[in-house]
Amino acid sequence: MNKWIFIGLGIIIISVIGILSLGNGSPTGDTVLEDSQQISLSYGNGNYILSENTVNAGEPVTITVDTNTVKGCYKSIVIPQLGISKYVSANNNQITFTPTEPGVYTIRCSMGMATTKLTVI
Repeated sequence: MNKWIFIGLGIIIISVIGILSLGNGSPTGDTVLEDSQQISLSYGNGNYILSENTVNAGEPVTITVDTNTVKGCYKSIVIPQLGISKYVSANNNQITFTPTEPGVYTIRCSMGMATTKLTVI
């Protein structure tokens, strides 16, 4: 009986953490904002490649992923410092967010095998 109580509590805790992490204010919608800073992300030579490595803080950014070069697990894109995690596909290949703090942010696949850096000024 106690075993089932602990399992139930574990499921509840994991669910609450998941819900809270989704509501962290870092949108990852597919809508490209017309006034957003637009950059593309592709894959080559063993890493991600950004068309632009620097964006402005406080302004929306839309990253369009080239799914012709980004394949397999590399389609699972994570920006840990911003709480962004998205699996892209040919029909859903954009990540839109607004960085609020200057800094250097790591963009990586979920396994950490492909990476690049985005500088926010």
